[in-house]
Amino acid sequence: MLYIASVSHPKVEADIIANPQAQPPTPILQSLLVADLTSPGSSSLVIAKPDRVEIWDVGPAGLVFQADLEVWGSIVGIEKVVVKVCCLFCEVRIS
Repeated sequence: MLYIASVSHPKVEADIIANPQAQPPTPILQSLLVADLTSPGSSSLVIAKPDRVEIWDVGPAGLVFQADLEVWGSIVGIEKVVVKVCCLFCEVRIS
């Protein structure tokens, strides 16, 4: 398990700037670098925390928050799964 001290969500950035304090460490269970997740040609960092999954795009200026998903329960890990979908009436395959 990796612990980092960071802003847990962009919605609280304004409060932190107005009231600067050390942030509590945030446990990160696992992370994945995934290509083309948020848009074609993008590179995204998917971070699993004990109660949420966060998605950040990796760009030249650093990380840009894209989305998060809160989970009622406990996350123990994440894994990239490639799903191939085939249309019964055509030869086009989407991966």
